[in-house]
Amino acid sequence: FRPQEGHTPILFYQDLEIRKNPRNPQFQGRVSLIGGLDKGNVSVKLENIRLEDKGEYICRVEKTDEGEEWYDEATVSLQVKVERSAPVLSVSDVGGGQVNVSCESHGWTPKPSLKWTDRDGRNLKHLSTDIFTKDSEGLISVSSWLLVSLSASDWLSCSVGFSDSSSERKESRVLLYTSTGLNGSERKETEYREESWKVAFIATLTLSLLGIVGVGVYCVLLRKGLIGSKTKTTEEAPTSEVEMNPLLEKTADNRLQPLFTG
Repeated sequence: FRPQEGHTPILFYQDLEIRKNPRNPQFQGRVSLIGGLDKGNVSVKLENIRLEDKGEYICRVEKTDEGEEWYDEATVSLQVKVERSAPVLSVSDVGGGQVNVSCESHGWTPKPSLKWTDRDGRNLKHLSTDIFTKDSEGLISVSSWLLVSLSASDWLSCSVGFSDSSSERKESRVLLYTSTGLNGSERKETEYREESWKVAFIATLTLSLLGIVGVGVYCVLLRKGLIGSKTKTTEEAPTSEVEMNPLLEKTADNRLQPLFTG
């Protein structure tokens, strides 16, 4: 039973059976004995844990032997852990090469720890301001922020959890940027891309201009006949040879005539 709720048991075992009454209705259908009563094991199993189940529980064992009552009891504390999703980070430019980085996470119990680290794994907890608040249901929210220089790191990490083990913590990361929207690495990469684009553009423009000049020179030479005259001479050569054939034949006839005279 729970001390804050009087002596209404969450489970009541008597005369070799679990009694339905009295029983706390909040735990109906969720609590059972795990066995081993004959060996003195009176442990119970609680399923479908809820946030309101946290707190102290008392296990009381009573026995009547030959008119004498005997009892013993022990107290156990149940702690319910509620983990939420990864924290939400945001960045705002405050000028002077600095930014304000904030981290928020809600709905935790018990109180979690919050940790800031940079790209190199350095702990920045000493630079942050943390605020923890609890709502009406007992869930805890944490808000934290810090001022950091853009030259300090490319990104920051904020993690929330119950231990220092990375597997049990929820982590988020954010890139540092200014009103230009660029951090140190992004600015260098952008400048490199812009420079590469300029070089490629100039090279393409130069090749295009050279091509245009070459075509222009060719057209001028073609119009002046400096290109094509050789072709024209070659094409006219057969005509000249044809025109000369009658002369050659006439000359040949004149040379043969003396051979046929008496």
